[in-house]
Amino acid sequence: MPTNLIPSITAVSPSSIYTNTTNVLNVTVSAVGNPEAYVYLINPVTGQIIYETFASSTTPGVLTVTIPSNVTATLTPVPTNYYSTHSPM
Repeated sequence: MPTNLIPSITAVSPSSIYTNTTNVLNVTVSAVGNPEAYVYLINPVTGQIIYETFASSTTPGVLTVTIPSNVTATLTPVPTNYYSTHSPM
């Protein structure tokens, strides 16, 4: 049982989203029971929601989020070191 009963994300893999392909993110959570979450992909520059979905799992502590290729096809790659000089919203 988690030491903290408030659900939290402990890991996300991979740490990048790639354009023009379906991306599968494996999210490890610290929570009691099977995880469920509303997931939002937000443009860090504009704050606009690009994609939203509901994810659920029958495996405690693990949540899989799939971002379809038609969504990633609309993304603009962020230049290397972008976040070292810019803050996400």
